[in-house]
Amino acid sequence: MSAMSFTAQLGEDVTVVEPGSSAPLTVEIANRSDERDEFEMELEGIDPEWTAVPVPTFFVEARETQSEKVFFKPPRASESVAGNYPFVLKVRSLVSGESKAVQGVLEVRPFHHLSAEINPKRGSVTPMRRQEDFDLTVMNLGNTEHTLQLMGNDPEDECAYAFEPEQVTVGPGQQKEVYVGVSVNAQKPFSGSRLFGFSVSARSVESPSVVCSAQAQLERKPILSPMAAIFGVLLLVLAIGWWELMPKPPAMYMLSVDPNPVVEGNQVTVKWKADPLSKVRLSIGSYEDMLPSEGERTFPATIPASSADTASADRPYSVKVTAVAIRDGKESEPKTADIEVDKAPRPPKPEIKQFTIQPKVLVKGSTGIVTYEFGEGVKKAHLDPIGLELDPNGNSATFPTPDVSTPYVSFTLVAEGDGNVRAAKKTIKVQVIEQSIAGIVKFDAYPAELPAAGAVTLSWQLSNAVRAEISTGTGPPREVDADKGTQEFDIGTTTTFTLTGTDTKGNTVTKKLTVKVAATTPPPDTGKDSGTPPGVSK
Repeated sequence: MSAMSFTAQLGEDVTVVEPGSSAPLTVEIANRSDERDEFEMELEGIDPEWTAVPVPTFFVEARETQSEKVFFKPPRASESVAGNYPFVLKVRSLVSGESKAVQGVLEVRPFHHLSAEINPKRGSVTPMRRQEDFDLTVMNLGNTEHTLQLMGNDPEDECAYAFEPEQVTVGPGQQKEVYVGVSVNAQKPFSGSRLFGFSVSARSVESPSVVCSAQAQLERKPILSPMAAIFGVLLLVLAIGWWELMPKPPAMYMLSVDPNPVVEGNQVTVKWKADPLSKVRLSIGSYEDMLPSEGERTFPATIPASSADTASADRPYSVKVTAVAIRDGKESEPKTADIEVDKAPRPPKPEIKQFTIQPKVLVKGSTGIVTYEFGEGVKKAHLDPIGLELDPNGNSATFPTPDVSTPYVSFTLVAEGDGNVRAAKKTIKVQVIEQSIAGIVKFDAYPAELPAAGAVTLSWQLSNAVRAEISTGTGPPREVDADKGTQEFDIGTTTTFTLTGTDTKGNTVTKKLTVKVAATTPPPDTGKDSGTPPGVSK
């Protein structure tokens, strides 16, 4: 009788699947032995929600080849990111315990779905306010990243558009906010109102056919109607004459800061404007100076801060800017502005969210799989002691089992961030064994089930074993012939027998066999032996 052996082969090295659909992968198992064998299949390295194994266990007749299928079915969602996912398909003989592992790659194809929304749906401009501000929200509901070019359009080509930024990159499942400024090219102060419909679109730079858009309206409003304008001009002439005859105090027209808020240490520009014949007293924290009626000046965002403003080193603070126009000993009402100063962001700490090693027991000469997930602060990662470099944006990698003399290996996942941030570490201890060359060809019991306590005959056959023993879990194991044989055992209850074969290197292979003994019902207690009448408790 020849030893059990088989081969396993994938129908294709790369399986391509569209998210939301199913893709089959054919696995061919060739039974090279002279007896029928039973096999089981297990898929590792891919999210179990993405896979289906319709027939996890099956039989293959002697010297025959049989094809089985596994299916990949990633959902049509942003979480099914386009790309290649390596996996390992394991096929194990349930008779001999022999296992084969074949590797493949699952290629998830990209799909595109962009959506856009603009708020408010309707805005207005006047000769005094020439631009309306809108907020455009762009959402990527596909599984690939897109860099989007933003554009505006209206049928009459009457509007102008300003975007900040003009391009935006949106990853799978992300949404980004974009500022849109819309104005009318020709503003007529004394005409009637007019409504313009426009659309704002976002087109993918990588895939120009992928586009989304949102619609809104812009109303152009005049300051006055023609008749009201004539009456207003007359009133204006009278008011100007009256105003010119009155002594006027100095006026402070404008005070602004840009940018606001500002990151601590960056530059901020202060602009002001007052009456042309006046001077301006500008105060920022402890700084104060007398300056011309109009101008601008740049300051570092940290210099004006007082101890009261920076009560906490980790929180943002504000700096007050005051400008007063002075002329002929008279002062205007002060104009003030607050500079919001944000602390420079600290680099995030590296974080290991998930770390596993599969399988739990590694066999020398086989391949293991490390599965991991990092936080956004991880820039580099590696697996010790094998020095395997890992992709911080990935989630799994395969590695060869190290050839070590100890029965256990401690794998340490090291995740590093930016600068001097301390690296994150996690360690998993995994058992490493050698594959036994001994094999259990047959292990049977006759009868397989007893109606009551009695004798059962066990028969066995092993290959490449130098020692064999049978144990029941109670009492010492019984050493038996290491080649083949039969032996009788007396049992009173359901018993599980374990056959263990040992090769020349001391590596073992085991197989379990359970013999059931039917439960017996004891006769009812009539109470005669104890002198107690039936039905009367003691």
